[in-house]
Amino acid sequence: MTWEELIAKAEELARAAGVSPERLQTPKVRETAVVTFFGAGSKPTCTFHLDASTGEMISADLCLARTKDLTRGKQFSNKAQAVLALANRESKRVGSDHVSSEHLLTALLAYGQGPGPRSLLAAGLSADAVRERVRTVGSAAEVASDGYGPAMRNILGVASVYSNILRAAEIEPEHFVLALLDVTDGPAMSLLRHFKVDAGKVKVWVVQAMQHGVTE
Repeated sequence: MTWEELIAKAEELARAAGVSPERLQTPKVRETAVVTFFGAGSKPTCTFHLDASTGEMISADLCLARTKDLTRGKQFSNKAQAVLALANRESKRVGSDHVSSEHLLTALLAYGQGPGPRSLLAAGLSADAVRERVRTVGSAAEVASDGYGPAMRNILGVASVYSNILRAAEIEPEHFVLALLDVTDGPAMSLLRHFKVDAGKVKVWVVQAMQHGVTE
């Protein structure tokens, strides 16, 4: 397909997803490479979407079954642990038997400290607005055998990847935010789309803040 045909197809998909025409004014096309690894039994273990020119990671899907596998030994910082505790509290508050990505999103907004959570707030989100939306439409059904929903498990894994890419000693709330914006399915992404959050812009804000040493 030509670039023009790809743009037309992307516009068609965006309109079908409910994206308004005024938000489709400046398309940017780049070649991407999709790299999928397989394990025993020919089951995919992880897929990376990379910029074909630079190798920059666009998004990732880590198909890991066990929570303890997700972070590959990387430790959560005290701030990240506080966010996870808030996410667990949020799941219990709504009577859920597992922590989902929507609970992590709400927890990051409620935490509100550091460039990651602050970038989400600056994008127009709030914990109360997310809670109200979830009350209105309900929570998505998920299979969660280990206490975390599939999207939540994926976010933890991608957060670990980001902490390594950005040469961080521990996983921080900012890595949660970057991963949450990368994982293209799950309850949190549905909420981000509903509130029309520009994921690319928020990612730029977070990365620039971290590169400049902003921590609060």
